[in-house]
Amino acid sequence: MNAPDPGIYSDVPFEEYCAWDAINNSSLGPALKSPRHYKHGLDNPRADTDAFRFGRLCHAGRLEPAAVLDRYVVMPDLSKDIKTADGKPARSPKATAEYKQRVATWEEQQTEADCEVITRQRFDEFKGVLDSLNGNKLAREWFGTDGPAELSIVWKDPVTQLVCKIRIDKVTTPTQLTDLKSTRDAHNFGKSIADYGYYRQAAFYLDGYRLATGNDAAFCLVAVENVAPFGVRSAPLHPAAIAEGRTEYRLAMKRIAEARASGQWKGYDDPEAWELPRWKQSNECHLMVGGEPVTLN
Repeated sequence: MNAPDPGIYSDVPFEEYCAWDAINNSSLGPALKSPRHYKHGLDNPRADTDAFRFGRLCHAGRLEPAAVLDRYVVMPDLSKDIKTADGKPARSPKATAEYKQRVATWEEQQTEADCEVITRQRFDEFKGVLDSLNGNKLAREWFGTDGPAELSIVWKDPVTQLVCKIRIDKVTTPTQLTDLKSTRDAHNFGKSIADYGYYRQAAFYLDGYRLATGNDAAFCLVAVENVAPFGVRSAPLHPAAIAEGRTEYRLAMKRIAEARASGQWKGYDDPEAWELPRWKQSNECHLMVGGEPVTLN
């Protein structure tokens, strides 16, 4: 689906936003490997996982609570009153054919209603996440403002002329964007910021937001653990991290634009020589003095 004209769009269903043909943050990471990786990602969308689905549920619960009732339904206990052929209560009711038929019939009804089914355990974990977010002072303040949530923006990059899109979790104020991330470990969330390119996402979002609104903004992250005890940490992203992200995403955009123009989706460049990673390299310096090796520590 072609992306709409550059602008700001509210109340866009997530599926419709995903279908817009435009550069988004998740496609920039593969482009940093090579144009071939970027093209492969376009042709082979990543699989939907349980972690992704739970993340979407938590986003909806905190950012669009009214939508949860329309989109999700909790599976009830369908194992009650199941009996064996001789009329006795089944010892393992969930292993019976009757139970499996009950589940299949119930799930078919939910599919017809266009609802996503979640288990009781997932629902309890979801409530734990929301309780922890409400218990964190910054998260409660940032997500509790009247600013729009799940705001979609489309713009044309002035350097490469590529059409881009973002979906902002929360415009806390006209000068602050807040993004909600679920994680296994909020204590070491800095590693996740590096591993998943959240610093690059921040730069991409802030630049698109500025082009659409004229506002410079800060980018804040709320990290909530998706397992008990659902710890939360909230903070702005450091400007140095955003600057590094801007360098990376500009390189990725340049590679995508060049590949589109040439039609050549090249893979990796070859290194001049294989080297050890920096963490494995010794701090010793080896010199030749008078034909003899000298080691400096």
